[in-house]
Amino acid sequence: RDKGRLAELATALVGVGYALLGIVFIAYGLFRHQQMEAALLEGRFAPFGRGAALGFTAAGVVLGVATVVVVIA
Repeated sequence: RDKGRLAELATALVGVGYALLGIVFIAYGLFRHQQMEAALLEGRFAPFGRGAALGFTAAGVVLGVATVVVVIA
């Protein structure tokens, strides 16, 4: 019985992680849109930040691994 409850909790946590990542993607997309629009109007390019790239990659890898663990367990 405890194992079933733990599995439910793990699934819920992974789901919340995906929801939060989605929210961050949407918010960052708006930020990037504004950043790029301003840069292009000035005749320049605004590169994608290394920190954002690393953060999104790390979050995706962690959620991917967590999903595999929850599905296999």
